[in-house]
Amino acid sequence: MIDIPGAKYRIGKIDEPIDNLEPGDTLTLTSNQDSKNPGHIPVVPTGIQSMLKLGVPY
Repeated sequence: MIDIPGAKYRIGKIDEPIDNLEPGDTLTLTSNQDSKNPGHIPVVPTGIQSMLKLGVPY
């Protein structure tokens, strides 16, 4: 076992399953746990935006 330092981000509840993603599709990571927008993925804890850069594929 190894403990990797840093925040541990998890996705929250997703109301609609995401069946298929194609290259070029967009998902939005959000700290809003009540988001009902399709393609919005709730993430906990907040703060992931400080670790990611817009437009960079991961």
